[in-house]
Amino acid sequence: MDILQLRTIIHVAELGSLRKAADRLHIAQPALSRRISMLEQELGFHLFERNGRGMVITRQGRKVLEHAGRIMDELQQMTSIGHSERTDLAGSVKLGVIPAYSDVIKPLMERLKDQPKISLQVSSGYSGYLLEWLQQGTCDIVVMADPPSLESLVITELHFASILVVGPAAKGYSETRPIEFRQLAENALVLPSERHTLRAVIEIAATKAGVTLRTVAEADSFDTMMNFVETNVGSIIVGKRMKERYASHEALQAATTTNPTLLGRLTLVHSADRPLSAAAHHVHQVVSTIMSVPPAGPPPKTSTQ
Repeated sequence: MDILQLRTIIHVAELGSLRKAADRLHIAQPALSRRISMLEQELGFHLFERNGRGMVITRQGRKVLEHAGRIMDELQQMTSIGHSERTDLAGSVKLGVIPAYSDVIKPLMERLKDQPKISLQVSSGYSGYLLEWLQQGTCDIVVMADPPSLESLVITELHFASILVVGPAAKGYSETRPIEFRQLAENALVLPSERHTLRAVIEIAATKAGVTLRTVAEADSFDTMMNFVETNVGSIIVGKRMKERYASHEALQAATTTNPTLLGRLTLVHSADRPLSAAAHHVHQVVSTIMSVPPAGPPPKTSTQ
């Protein structure tokens, strides 16, 4: 068994589709299918069940997947040992950042002045897009909120950030007076689309509260969401970091929620398949130092999920 086979197991299990895994791994689908068949012959049992819905990992396959994730994590840590001892850092590093945290770029560039051979390329986008760019290799590292738990990702938790409900002042919102999450079911809401990771956080909270939210519109652009809330189409749910973008609107107020409290998990993420270069590893460390603050939840940790 080799690294390519481990990568194959991880991505097919994650995507549940030979075609999608073949596209991500840049390999022909028949060749990928043969790779899996040969691995199953070597192991003596089926890793996946093939059905009309795609590839479903078996019980024994899941155990292999757990080992594969740990091995990729160990390889990543071995690579980091070499990076930590290199002083001559050079090369291009592609960093993706969610818009709310784009202000990290200025202090990052200040700290990179002592590494003139590192060329930084920055892209901004919402978490769903950043995850896609990371998996495609368009980004080396991304700063994103609430990434999915996937074996193909190495996730470093930075801190937890408050998420606010923003709406007309007439709704009675106030940051000093949290509202029960279940009360949101009484309001018209403009929510991010399903490709935005904040949407998953909101849906999980709704399930915990036992309510169904009334979504009247979807938007991934903050400016579009602001247009909706300013025209009283519905309240929006955004990270507290966006406060300065709406604080000047006297007609708008914001509030946190309770039962449950909405929190966004800010993370640094890179691919478990592509070990970071020495330059990328350095950028990863610098961004982590800049953005790690005392959390409003569990202490930060690094894990391969």
